[in-house]
Amino acid sequence: MNEKGEVEVFIGSPWAKDSNGNEVETYYEIKDQQLIQHIDYERTDYPLVADPLFCSDTIDNTASKYTDSNTFSVYPRTCARTYITASYTLGGALLGVFGSTAIGKQMWSEVVADASYQATSTANRPKLKDQFICHAVNPTTIWKSSWNLDTNRPDVSLLDTYKALCNPDY
Repeated sequence: MNEKGEVEVFIGSPWAKDSNGNEVETYYEIKDQQLIQHIDYERTDYPLVADPLFCSDTIDNTASKYTDSNTFSVYPRTCARTYITASYTLGGALLGVFGSTAIGKQMWSEVVADASYQATSTANRPKLKDQFICHAVNPTTIWKSSWNLDTNRPDVSLLDTYKALCNPDY
């Protein structure tokens, strides 16, 4: 975090696997301003694989835009999509929890800070957030080039938004 308390970099949970795909005990340590990943391994199934995921600047605000068709197009960065996908694959947060995770809060704060987002009416913002969370946690939409948040869609629950593949009916 920086001096304002804002998250600047996300680091995925530590993981490691042996040559047979078995999980290996591992953890991080911060020492002398360096992040060190330790792997506790005493067997002989080498090589081991460990590749921590680091992510910052989660939304491409230069590409995001609000269109005349009442759609706000958000362009998440690849590292954010990868971080989210890896988190879910490794047993991380699910549908309703994403918005309260550090990366979820950071991504949404970057969206809210965008000038194009500011052009949307405040009445539309709760349903836009539900659509945003839906795109982030939905395996069929997370890798779309843009996440299109439609201000004309009805304001339904997050679960109903998810069931409608992020596009609740008008």
